[in-house]
Amino acid sequence: MRILKNKLSIFVFTLLLFGGCKGEDSEGSIVVEEPLKVTFDTYLQEASGSTRVSYPTHSVGELTESSLRDAHFGVFSMSTGNARYAYNTATAQTPFNFMFNQEVGWGGAAWSYEPVKYWPNDNQPADDQTPPAQGSQEHSYLSFYAYAPYFDGTDKTEEAEATGLVRLSANDAYGQDTYVTYKAASSMHSTESVDLLWSRSVAADDYADLYKTDGSGYVNGQVSLKFIHALSRVTFDVQAVIDRRLPADAWPEYPVPLDANTKVFVESVEIESPVVYSQGNMYLTPHDDKATVPYWDDFSNPMSPTLSGAGIAPHLLWGGNPANHEDATETKADFDALPAGVTHEEQNLFSTTTGGWFMFPPTTSAQPLTVHVVYDVITYDPSLKLNTPRYYSIIRNDITQTTGTLTFESNKSYTLKLLLGLTTVKFDVEGIEDWAVPIMLDGVLHDPGEVTKELDVE
Repeated sequence: MRILKNKLSIFVFTLLLFGGCKGEDSEGSIVVEEPLKVTFDTYLQEASGSTRVSYPTHSVGELTESSLRDAHFGVFSMSTGNARYAYNTATAQTPFNFMFNQEVGWGGAAWSYEPVKYWPNDNQPADDQTPPAQGSQEHSYLSFYAYAPYFDGTDKTEEAEATGLVRLSANDAYGQDTYVTYKAASSMHSTESVDLLWSRSVAADDYADLYKTDGSGYVNGQVSLKFIHALSRVTFDVQAVIDRRLPADAWPEYPVPLDANTKVFVESVEIESPVVYSQGNMYLTPHDDKATVPYWDDFSNPMSPTLSGAGIAPHLLWGGNPANHEDATETKADFDALPAGVTHEEQNLFSTTTGGWFMFPPTTSAQPLTVHVVYDVITYDPSLKLNTPRYYSIIRNDITQTTGTLTFESNKSYTLKLLLGLTTVKFDVEGIEDWAVPIMLDGVLHDPGEVTKELDVE
């Protein structure tokens, strides 16, 4: 009996290592459960101040919670024993020793992956019984970090047309040195660029103990991942401001809408500053001072996001080259057939048929916000016969405006409102000047007896 008891003790101890021993039932028999698997639950946090829209395909565009199931995500995890992970400390010199770029896919009812990993249980207490079993250390810390869409790590940095995730650092790097390289499309347009999500486990600052009576740790074995958008997104709204400096300014003596014979069309919009980069490295572990957003560095390929041509909503875009009619009525018909253009009402500048924003890696410092916009003001006037084309006044405006400073941050959506100021040409009568001083005749008086032969005129 003594030998059997010793063997049983060894068996029970082995089960405790995997978190499977649940004590004895009422008859004294050993009750054993399967080791507790590490499972995942996800949700997507909306970007600040915006509502996310649909994800057009599995390869480009914006990721939503639904499309994430098709894109899958990758998980990195490290076990740091009895010490909590902290960036830039001794524990940061730990590799991702529990999971490295583990692909997690949707199985129809739950997230799954292979090979399955099990929770460590070498902590105090080691189960939820009374009295509880005890491990060799107070806690068993695990940290989880994830990104989406999943990337298999194939180096695509030399492929000119490759976008999205194009590189993964080697799996022999320490946790804080592990990164994925992201490359935006040359247009940075949402219909051509790949979205990028990032997450750390919601309880990343807590230990992974399974059986804490105070409710801390992962009591159900499920890792909850709250994904955020690792990129910044920028869209433009445009509005004509007629005879006012700002929309809130009141000018009751002038109408708010444009005159019926004038239309305004946007040719291009460019963000000159802050300088943004189409490529950068997103590190899986964040800095301690910004632990809720991913850490970006190693930027390259500076760009100025520019919206023009087909990227602009069709009703805001003028094709140019109007016909040069002899008859003013034909020109008026052409003018009326033009798109509506910019009005006094706020409108989104991006094409409504292809999407509506830029996506790019965040910037790291505040820079002046400088926007360059080119727009045309077109007026029909039947008296302008000598213009080419006849009966049109076409004024091109090339405006650059700098205002304040701005940092584009991860998971934030920015709307830059373009206020196109238009002031009607107005006339005012300042008064009527007096007639010019007339010529004055200065007569010289003479004695009546004298004969006058000449009169000086001054």
